[in-house]
Amino acid sequence: MEEYRKIKIFLDGVWIDISYRHLTKGSIFRMFERDGEPVTFDDKTDFLAASDSYEKDGVWIIDVEAL
Repeated sequence: MEEYRKIKIFLDGVWIDISYRHLTKGSIFRMFERDGEPVTFDDKTDFLAASDSYEKDGVWIIDVEAL
């Protein structure tokens, strides 16, 4: 399954690529559209995972808070 967005997680002071399905509660991450444009919410680009990622109807989902 091809992922729709690119995900980078902040781990040990470095931004690393990660699969959406491996995001876990408490992770700080960024998302990017296929064209490289950062995903924003209220002009913020960093997010906190408020849940582990989960699959629903074939789509990976995660509850988030903007940082």
